[in-house]
Amino acid sequence: MHPKTRYVFTASLDVDPAKEDLFNELYDTEHVPFLLQVPGVLAVTRVTTEPDACMRIDGQKKALVAEREPKYSAIYELESADVSTIGGYVTHLLGHLPKPGEHVQIDNYLVTISQSDGRSVQQLHFRKLDEAAAKKSDAI
Repeated sequence: MHPKTRYVFTASLDVDPAKEDLFNELYDTEHVPFLLQVPGVLAVTRVTTEPDACMRIDGQKKALVAEREPKYSAIYELESADVSTIGGYVTHLLGHLPKPGEHVQIDNYLVTISQSDGRSVQQLHFRKLDEAAAKKSDAI
């Protein structure tokens, strides 16, 4: 665990087996690296449930039962409770609770608010910009 960790946030989910390769590629190459750039996010650890998992307890091998648990989980180590969601980070960047249709650029991504309810952001859309568009937006 990172020495500055003060908060831990976990997320768990199942993925359609036909889409697991795409899910893992996006999670590993885009989602986790993107989150690690958010100030206050210290570490992200991914874990999966495994059939027939076991561990030694008091010298004896014990089975770990994970029936009906999601296959994928992520553990997010945070420096502050202020950074617990990407919606919260976008709100912080904009300086106000965003309304649907507003957008902000984060690195090479254009982030558009798709849904919000007046209290929080429910859905964001990320579009990766090509290098020219990203540099042009940075200059504005």
